[in-house]
Amino acid sequence: FNRASLKKASIELKNASVVLSNNAIKWFEIFEYDSPKGIIEIKFNDQLKPYLLDLKSKFTIGSLESILKLNGYYSKRLYFLVVQYISMKKYTYDLKILQDLLSVSSSMKKTYSNFKLRVLDPVIKDINENSNITIEYTENKVSRSVVSVEFRVKSKPKQDKKTSYESKQQPIPDNNSGVGAVNDWLNLRS
Repeated sequence: FNRASLKKASIELKNASVVLSNNAIKWFEIFEYDSPKGIIEIKFNDQLKPYLLDLKSKFTIGSLESILKLNGYYSKRLYFLVVQYISMKKYTYDLKILQDLLSVSSSMKKTYSNFKLRVLDPVIKDINENSNITIEYTENKVSRSVVSVEFRVKSKPKQDKKTSYESKQQPIPDNNSGVGAVNDWLNLRS
């Protein structure tokens, strides 16, 4: 950065805000840029403290490495849904709620067999092969209809890191480039 671009960026940041509960809150109470010295002094807005501190207790924690390795939209969504219950070992979702949380299309909701074949089974396989957790599930039925799905979640044992020489020899998958994967992850539908 040169000083001109830093000054421009500091003006934009000074006025930056975040919308929480339909209220726009400025990020910074103090944001001063000393151009001759190239020093920026900031103080975060006190209203944001609950959102910036103690993040572990307020948000689901997932492994970035695992998330980037997951190949599908539904895989990332389900990963975040189940990883929050890893300490409980299992969690049951009502089928309709699960489908809504995964944002599956209405055509996938019509029959459970279609949902299972095109969403649930491929997603479980993707998560089990490419993440730091393993998932198994059981279908809960009333009569012959599946009404809920119980997931059992376990952490995989940590593996030793490969030496730097060995890791340089491994090819990087074409379908999982770092920047593209992060952008895809950030652009998930809500």
